[in-house]
Amino acid sequence: MLLPLLLRSWGPDTCDPSDLADWHPGNPSRGQCGATALVVREIMGGDLVHGRVTAGGEPAGHHYWNRLPDGTELDLTRDQFRPGELVVGGEPVTPPDGPPARCRGQHALLRHRVLTGLGRLPSPDPAAPPPRLALALLVDPAGAVLLRRRSPTAPFEPGQWALPTARVHPGAGVEETARRALAEEAAVEFTDRLHPHWHGTIPDVTGAAPHVEVSILAGRYDLDDSGILADDLAGTDLSPTAAVALQALIRSSRASPVRAETAARRTTTA
Repeated sequence: MLLPLLLRSWGPDTCDPSDLADWHPGNPSRGQCGATALVVREIMGGDLVHGRVTAGGEPAGHHYWNRLPDGTELDLTRDQFRPGELVVGGEPVTPPDGPPARCRGQHALLRHRVLTGLGRLPSPDPAAPPPRLALALLVDPAGAVLLRRRSPTAPFEPGQWALPTARVHPGAGVEETARRALAEEAAVEFTDRLHPHWHGTIPDVTGAAPHVEVSILAGRYDLDDSGILADDLAGTDLSPTAAVALQALIRSSRASPVRAETAARRTTTA
């Protein structure tokens, strides 16, 4: 019952950023274990189980799965692991009281998709116009990205590192709105051209509308040490929309590391 729903629900926008470079449609459960185990526990009860991942005998991360009330072990993301990656141990852990502290947006998206598929969420008004958001992706010549941390009480991607975002008002264009987002959220007066980078929809987790329409526009800009380096992005609690926008950059930074002298002058996130 759950696995087909999960296969339709998993994506780069529900993937833990630490695994984003390795996520692809051929391995859809990669980086999905934490959010998946929490959603499965909400639906089926039982315990959350934690184990360690090793690769070639070295620590390589964490893995979560479920132990159902009857004692059955249920791990719906175990097939994500590559040869040489092993899960060691497996002890029950106390789940968070409410949403997780990290990857809150990813968990909210996955939960919404799965519970909607099970018919457990009220259907929004199909006539409600979808909110339209414009996001600005600025990358400097060294590969650093401008991100802002959202409020922990924000209804959309709370507490996560996100691209500057603004709602598109009636009659306004997406490029105009993306420039407004840069000015209002990052105090950047960007005058060069912003180019379309990604356009799509995500569920409206607030339930007000069936979905949210998202447009990401990109440009080049010297961030003067205020950006997050591409090779640091995988360790950042990226929001789902930022993860979608930055997956290719994270992959390329793994293949071609940022110059050492640039990394040396950007040692902290902003």
